[in-house]
Amino acid sequence: MKNLLKTFLLGIFICLTINYTNAQKAPAEKGSALVGGSLVLSSMGGDLYEYDDKRLFNFQISPSYTAFFMDGLGAGAKMILGYQKQGDYSITQFAIGPQVVYYISSNYQPETVKGKIYPFIGTSFLYQSLSYKGDNDSDSETGTLFSIGGGMSVMLTNSVGLNFEVSYQADKFAKETGNKINFLIGIVAFL
Repeated sequence: MKNLLKTFLLGIFICLTINYTNAQKAPAEKGSALVGGSLVLSSMGGDLYEYDDKRLFNFQISPSYTAFFMDGLGAGAKMILGYQKQGDYSITQFAIGPQVVYYISSNYQPETVKGKIYPFIGTSFLYQSLSYKGDNDSDSETGTLFSIGGGMSVMLTNSVGLNFEVSYQADKFAKETGNKINFLIGIVAFL
């Protein structure tokens, strides 16, 4: 898990050091690409989350790639790698699938992109697999994950931005379904 965190932090460093002179006139311009990622790290406790006085630990990385085939409109792939642990019980998550993103006002081409805000909406449909491990048993199951949401990219340089996103997520495994609201922060690089 430490190697996964180090890899994510290295990716953030690379994104932040990309030379902004290679950026397009506008970040989501036709022919450009978007590489992004978000990180979730939480330790949950209290009556709601603790079991046998053990806190629930959650770690999740979500890298993505989008190619813009029209100004503002792009399609690509998203992946989720997740891990939860509570005492001797753990869950490993892997999800992958397509995503579509639309950057609103993508034709806005200021002289300097740094400091500008680009709002976006997006959706993804991922196939996911969960592996459970407990004291003396293990199991796995597969399902789907549908997500729709929106947010904004706050440009730190002419090609690198900080993403803030809110999304609705619906999960389905066999005959069971669930949903949640996600608040995400991540980093993106427009290439």
